[in-house]
Amino acid sequence: MIQFTHPLFLWALTGLAIPIGIHLLSRKEGKVLRMGSIRHVQESSTQQFKGIRLNEVLLLLLRSLLIVLFTLLLSGATFKINNNQRWLVIEKGIQSNPHVKALHDSLSRQGYESHYLSKDFPLLEDSGFVSTAYTDYSALLTTLASKDLLEVIVLSTNRINGFNGLRPQLPANIRWIGIASDPTEFVLHSFQISKDSSEVRKGYSKATEMHFISTHIPSTSPSTPVPIVRIKIIASPNYSYDANMIRASLKAVEQSFPVKLEWLTAKDTSKTDWCIWLSDAPLPSTAATQAILLRTSDDDKLIRQVKASEWNITKRLNQETAVQHHLTLRLAQLLIPALSDWQTARLHDRRMIPDAMLSENNQFAVEKKKAATTMQSGAPYLLLLFLAILFLERIIAYHRNQ
Repeated sequence: MIQFTHPLFLWALTGLAIPIGIHLLSRKEGKVLRMGSIRHVQESSTQQFKGIRLNEVLLLLLRSLLIVLFTLLLSGATFKINNNQRWLVIEKGIQSNPHVKALHDSLSRQGYESHYLSKDFPLLEDSGFVSTAYTDYSALLTTLASKDLLEVIVLSTNRINGFNGLRPQLPANIRWIGIASDPTEFVLHSFQISKDSSEVRKGYSKATEMHFISTHIPSTSPSTPVPIVRIKIIASPNYSYDANMIRASLKAVEQSFPVKLEWLTAKDTSKTDWCIWLSDAPLPSTAATQAILLRTSDDDKLIRQVKASEWNITKRLNQETAVQHHLTLRLAQLLIPALSDWQTARLHDRRMIPDAMLSENNQFAVEKKKAATTMQSGAPYLLLLFLAILFLERIIAYHRNQ
């Protein structure tokens, strides 16, 4: 079906009268030859004459078609295309789940094309090229939304750390179904807290929660001591709220990770591992080995490294910013000398976002038919056809002297 963005230009089709009038008015009369007698003149075949008439009609048709194509270009012709392609997108690692296998078999019989929930969405048979590492659901959802598909059904574990920023809104043609992972238990770390005692911290994670339990056991072999990090926070009065947000995040870091924080005052001259500088004044060169400064900018990251031992906090801190940009985890990444605990916890995190939080505003069933058709501009194809016909018309007109 053709639609026009500028239908007023269709009046240009009246220009078809021009080539028709020219061809009607430019019919050549036969050339008069004076002869004394026609007794020896034989009647010739009219095949050549018919050929001349046929080529003139062909030129008329080509020139009329050029006017039609030019008019369609001016009027902005677009074509409505029916797209019936449907995808089933599965996160790697859950294919063996009975519910997933049943859905896959059922939807495959209905014509769904199976893909992995991974970069470039490879086909299901290309499993060797797909990693089971961290999946950025937000980025993949944005890519899926940009594809011209009738329907997409996504089967995912909905890991909570896979969604960054604000809650995404599903497009009308995408249906996201969460598949809960099996609960897991793992050892986070083991640190020596006294001469004959060690602390073992275990993690427990399932779809609805993740928690950690520390137990003391007799020390049978030497283990790693708990690292100590010395921190100094210096804030001017107008940054007092930002300082409170950082202190609260650091206390959460100390409770959740194997690290002991020592708080130093501004007047303390002892060695400082980290200085958090919340002031518009320049940072003294002797402040600390490493420093975090609050310097607002339009950066999309909350904490950005600017030098080998210096980082900038790019936004003023409040509860919304701290939650949205994971302030506690970002500080833990910087302050804890070894990130193996954080990486282990992230790897075993089974918490998932409920489907209702993703599909609350999704009118999938109502608007499904709207995604079945898309409008595509016909300008590139019309222009290419116009140039090809113009080239053909010029060749024929040159040879026929028309």
